[in-house]
Amino acid sequence: MDNSLSSGSSSSTTNKLDRVLGDGPMCHCSRGTKLTKSWTDANPGRRFFRCEAHGFISWADREEASGWQKVSLIEARDQIRRCNGEISRLKASITELNRGLFVAGDVSHTTSAVSQEGIDKEHEFNRLREESLKSTEREKMYRQFLVLSWGGFFIVTAIIITAMKH
Repeated sequence: MDNSLSSGSSSSTTNKLDRVLGDGPMCHCSRGTKLTKSWTDANPGRRFFRCEAHGFISWADREEASGWQKVSLIEARDQIRRCNGEISRLKASITELNRGLFVAGDVSHTTSAVSQEGIDKEHEFNRLREESLKSTEREKMYRQFLVLSWGGFFIVTAIIITAMKH
């Protein structure tokens, strides 16, 4: 198992649920640790105990994600980052447009058009995010179906071969 959080991009999240579940082992500095989720390429979605002063202490999960699960988590993380980046760019663009309109003095009429454009972009973004999530779920279902159908195929083949031998 890889005990490193330094490969790929180093990121982690601590949410309210993790903090409730936290309170893991003590750090060597005698401070308490919090349960945190790693979002590195090497350990996407894997939970670990983290000291506020020293960082990583130990893994909370027994197994690390591997295979298609790891790839899916990394793809989802990257897609979320791209979407968050797009949201930030759109907000910056709206702010810049509003500043430009304020300077021009024609704030009353055009601000509502810019605001409506921003709202339309946000709705479009939300629609695309929802479609992406649905697509990811469909892909997951197809993969599960493929695995199950291959498993069934092997079982049926084994039964037929066994029956033909007797």
